[in-house]
Amino acid sequence: MGDIHYVWSADNQKEIDRGWIMKASTIEELPSKILAAPDNNGLMNPAVLRTTVKQYNEYCRKGEDIDFHKPKEWLQPLEDPPYYAVKLWLGGPNTRGGPKRNVRGQVLRVDNTPLPRLYSAGELGSVWGMLYQGAGNIAECIAFGRIAGTNAAAEKVWK
Repeated sequence: MGDIHYVWSADNQKEIDRGWIMKASTIEELPSKILAAPDNNGLMNPAVLRTTVKQYNEYCRKGEDIDFHKPKEWLQPLEDPPYYAVKLWLGGPNTRGGPKRNVRGQVLRVDNTPLPRLYSAGELGSVWGMLYQGAGNIAECIAFGRIAGTNAAAEKVWK
């Protein structure tokens, strides 16, 4: 049996040549590459991509992302070609992100304050935030199921 591990190229060129990464010289060209990709579901709307990039670039110029509230220093306009796209597949049982929660199982806002009366358990979010602790799925599901359930049940009834 051969080696099952793929060694990714340092510059992504082998993956572009294999068709795993689509490369375009303009934002207008990228949707046609996406639509031409094998097993494409046909849901790419070129107008939506253009509008999204234009809006995002405007947020970058203003220094404020009103959609996702990314910190100003993270905002980098998409203005210099080339542009790339990759096909994504559903996979695995883990979210690798989602809402962050605290030790009480409370879902946290981006400023780490709890959202009142909202709890999380299992693989939707994590105390680890955007990190994923391998082999911790069952333990986190069991532990936070109990923690979140206990704290949610202790909430005072709304009037």
